[in-house]
Amino acid sequence: MSQSTAGQHDLQGRRHAPHIPPGAGRCILLHAFDIAHGIDLDEAERLISGATERVAVRHTRKAPSYFEYSPPPLRITRAAPALELGPFRTKPAVEMVVFDFGAVSVRFRIDLVGPAPGLLDLAEAVFDSAAVRDEARRQAEALLALLGGAARQPRMDPTTEDYAVFHVGALADGRAPAALLADNPALVAQVLRCERREMSDDEQRDALACRVSYGRGDAMLVDWNAAMVLDPDADEAVTVLEFANVELLEMRILDDRLDAQLEEAYRTLTEQEGRRRWWILPPRAGVLTRIGRLQVDSALLFENVNNALKLIGDQYLARLYRMAATRFHLPERDETIGRKLRTLESIYEKLSDHQAGVRADLLEWIIILLIALSIVLPFLGIGK
Repeated sequence: MSQSTAGQHDLQGRRHAPHIPPGAGRCILLHAFDIAHGIDLDEAERLISGATERVAVRHTRKAPSYFEYSPPPLRITRAAPALELGPFRTKPAVEMVVFDFGAVSVRFRIDLVGPAPGLLDLAEAVFDSAAVRDEARRQAEALLALLGGAARQPRMDPTTEDYAVFHVGALADGRAPAALLADNPALVAQVLRCERREMSDDEQRDALACRVSYGRGDAMLVDWNAAMVLDPDADEAVTVLEFANVELLEMRILDDRLDAQLEEAYRTLTEQEGRRRWWILPPRAGVLTRIGRLQVDSALLFENVNNALKLIGDQYLARLYRMAATRFHLPERDETIGRKLRTLESIYEKLSDHQAGVRADLLEWIIILLIALSIVLPFLGIGK
């Protein structure tokens, strides 16, 4: 396997293996970040002049026009240093896809050519690469500075999600790309798992379990850390996998925030119950407002992320997304987040009931004091 720019590295001793011809293969490295509470994409497009465009799902198969992003993300192309990853090198540019709910996905590309077993060398070179991760964060931080007022509540969350997509669009012997999987299932499984050792039959079957094909000559395989696209056109698959990776990032961040919010809300509830036990005191100012705002913000982010990509009409891409969601355990995360949102709502209701109870108690005491005063004052000669 080699990189087609700045010197190609052809692996020797693998002449018997399938070859990837020039221009037929690439590796796309995805790094997702959360940089704001929300982003005004129209304003961002106005502020960032140059190579920008709105992302659309490119359909190579017949599909309704309403299988799309809502709203369409903004794609930005920027110059970047070419990173040396062993014998491989990234392109001297990155693409950044900016979503309205505050996330950005940074794409790096490495062109591929040479014997197919070199895919494993590349998988090892890019796996959890600190150089790629650091450059991706630097690019995301630079983008956040450019966004200015288009970014609402800007922040650079330390959490990130990375993913690799290996694309083989043709083989040098003229066979369909899916022949690589048919002839070398063990190699494909090793690339997906980034595992140099020979894998057991069970592990190999699990690595190759999430597969979707449209024609007889193509195949897409999705695993936790990487996917392999054996198809002449990979753009639409990369778009769906990129969104699933961004969704995983947002679900992880939201889950962590809900944990912190639940802890704070429970502590507040406990403190209020302790104050009520000793004396009739109202809740601290802003407690309900703060918890209510946290609840609304979390629920809105949850809904915006889940509704950003409309999965109606293109059944092939919908199946691909469901496989990625299964590998990323997104349904389980959705259920967990939904349960935590309901718990936060329950705590909010308890604090609201507490506040209503305090007000009722205060009103009762005021009435009692007024009645007592109306009885005592005549005896004191006051008010005659």
